Amino acid sequence: MEFRALPLADEASERLKQLTRSFKVCYGRPPTGVARAPGRVNLIGEHVDYEGYAVLPMAIEQSIYVAFNMLKRSSTGGIVLSVANAKSQYKTVTLSLSEKEQQTLKQQGATWASYVLCGVMGVQDAHPDSFKGQNIELQMFVDGDIPAGCGLSSSSALVVASALATSSALQLSMTRAELAELCRRAEHRVGTMGGGMDQAAACLAQRGVALHLDFSSTPPISKPVNVPDAAAGVTFVVANSFVVAEKAVDAATHFNKRVVECALAAKMIAKKAGINDWEKITRLVDVHKSLKGRISYRELQELASSSCPLKEYSAAEIEVELGKPILELFRGSSLEAAVMRRRSSYNSELCMFGARQNEWSTFKNYALHWRKKVNDCWKMQRCKISCEVLEKS
Repeated sequence: MEFRALPLADEASERLKQLTRSFKVCYGRPPTGVARAPGRVNLIGEHVDYEGYAVLPMAIEQSIYVAFNMLKRSSTGGIVLSVANAKSQYKTVTLSLSEKEQQTLKQQGATWASYVLCGVMGVQDAHPDSFKGQNIELQMFVDGDIPAGCGLSSSSALVVASALATSSALQLSMTRAELAELCRRAEHRVGTMGGGMDQAAACLAQRGVALHLDFSSTPPISKPVNVPDAAAGVTFVVANSFVVAEKAVDAATHFNKRVVECALAAKMIAKKAGINDWEKITRLVDVHKSLKGRISYRELQELASSSCPLKEYSAAEIEVELGKPILELFRGSSLEAAVMRRRSSYNSELCMFGARQNEWSTFKNYALHWRKKVNDCWKMQRCKISCEVLEKS
């Protein structure tokens, strides 16, 4: 299936009409198309996608929209990106795809326009030949109704919509899975080491169902999961706490801190289990796979608990446990090394095996809770049928 931005004529909502008018005011001509990427909520599986385990997100109606146009430039200088925003607090910017611009992005961290640039660069990385010799200006105008920094993945939706707009402007075709993967890699440019759930949810979600994403392989295996709807007496309520958490503002001490903690936990468990090349292991699922068939699930839990007791470790304590300097274990990754320099202690609290089994148990508990709430409208038999994909994973 091809995943392309839709022509404006295919959707005539008031938002798109207003977006078209705003684009024309900004650039003096109408856009050739609009790309849309939805936000998401995650039902089960926090901080486990980058460990290779499964998550259960679903898309929401709130979305990011990117109207776009492409112009040929008479002068040389490659591709220039002009980006405007419907919200007045975000200034219009002009960027290039030069090596200098990419280095600036790495050094200065994220602004709202950085996510747009990431989306464009992601397409460039995946289709370099389509960018060679091009002297064009990509014009984009961003609008949307996903609140920033509220945990609904507005930033990832912006990356996806920008990448989709770019690929459509250059008349490139790709599958939804390919788009999700290139956007996952691209967003690392702003400093966050996410595992791909947000991008996959935006690209692969279907109307009316949740999405079971198994990250034990690349690209992830995705399957739709039916959830109870209003007819069954069940409604998902998404509420905004108004607590802002901009994951890329200080990724080293917030979002990425947990990523590195899990990587360290995986190394500690792998070493204690006697796994060859434990130094190369960075995900808990790799430990899981290495020990599969050799020890039981209960023994896996005991190994995790004994390898990483529930306490905080200083950097010095970790180096004693592993027998090597931390930076040496992450040689070659400047991002992870930067995280190490910013924090002096790490917490092994989330180090555990069997995320899938635990999540399935949690899901059944949710089902029991829902059953009581809707006065048996949603029977457990339906729960088992709808969530069979989770049970089998």
